[in-house]
Amino acid sequence: RTGDALTLEIRHRGRPLQSQLISLVRRIEGAPSAQTLTTDDRGQVKIVAGPADYYLTRASLEERTGAVGQVDKRVFEATYVFVVHRP
Repeated sequence: RTGDALTLEIRHRGRPLQSQLISLVRRIEGAPSAQTLTTDDRGQVKIVAGPADYYLTRASLEERTGAVGQVDKRVFEATYVFVVHRP
């Protein structure tokens, strides 16, 4: 509900992701409502629920591996949609 505290936790391969950027967007307001949050040392971000709406969260992680002179790049992305109701 509006005003409630939420905690999102971002994990990759079972471990919390520290200092991970998270995007948060309200459906009705779209891009102008976008916020960028950063996870703490436990891979968490704390949010106070805004106005009643659908919210989209997005996290993207890029991994680079490979031998000298060769780079393999993998991108992992997760999205989560939640609903905030009126109190």
